Amino acid sequence: MDVCEWRAVDTFAQEVVEAVGPIDLWINNAGVLGPLGPVASTDLAEWERCLKVNVLGVVNGSRALLAHRSSPGSILVNIASRAGVRGLPGLAAYSASKAAVIALTASLAQEAASSGTRIMAIVPPSVETDMQNTLQDLDERTFPLVKDWRRRRREGGIADPNAAAELILSAALREDADVIVDLTDVQLGAG
Repeated sequence: MDVCEWRAVDTFAQEVVEAVGPIDLWINNAGVLGPLGPVASTDLAEWERCLKVNVLGVVNGSRALLAHRSSPGSILVNIASRAGVRGLPGLAAYSASKAAVIALTASLAQEAASSGTRIMAIVPPSVETDMQNTLQDLDERTFPLVKDWRRRRREGGIADPNAAAELILSAALREDADVIVDLTDVQLGAG
């Protein structure tokens, strides 16, 4: 489904409810890197696509959960990124979009505080994905931190996807979890 299309996301949520009942856990994880390189040389259409997927996609997923949740006790998790916390050179669109996810999540958590729905943004460790491969293949003019990223991969600092998924789920299910959960320094080992 295209997370940018709110009707598609809502229809999906309705289908889940019809098949298994109200939704207990929803994780907004869809994301794109967006334009790469210095801001002045990036394509504005790519910025638009990045913000639509990474921010409006989260808005659409969040609204779907809020409309179709089991309550109390449902959980909404928005996957953020260290780029949204720190801002990374060459990844301005992605960084901006993930910072927006963090702020959006904080707002949603306050709005839903009395409803019994737990809402959080999880900042996972770096994970071995196609997106990670794209970053690793960039040159320093496009992504100035690429040498550090490659070193982290060589040293096992990029997490296996299954281990990262288990870590994220474990954090999501903790009843005492903060609204923003930073797992970037958790060492899980490479895949």
